[in-house]
Amino acid sequence: MDPFILLLAVPLSLGIFLIASTGRNARWRVARNLAGFALVALPVGGLAYLLSGIWIARARGVGHFFSVPFGGYAVTDSAVSSSLGCWVGIAFLLLLIVFRGRLTRVQ
Repeated sequence: MDPFILLLAVPLSLGIFLIASTGRNARWRVARNLAGFALVALPVGGLAYLLSGIWIARARGVGHFFSVPFGGYAVTDSAVSSSLGCWVGIAFLLLLIVFRGRLTRVQ
């Protein structure tokens, strides 16, 4: 199996498992949901970063990757890590907004 697929599938499946698991203790349920959101946000944010860089490069008509939002054509380690962190943070915040009912609902 391709290691790249494992890098996407393992955190995604573990995150979905944590989000879907139920429990009686509300504090641990919120912690499990937040950990699940973080694990799901890693591959989702990474794919968003990759696809946005490819899409911007194609829209501009250039043949190489464009680092969005930081770095542009100068793809350095700091630009990649800060851009990737930005996309993972956006994915995490979107998951929090979409599933806010799971965090506030008391069972």
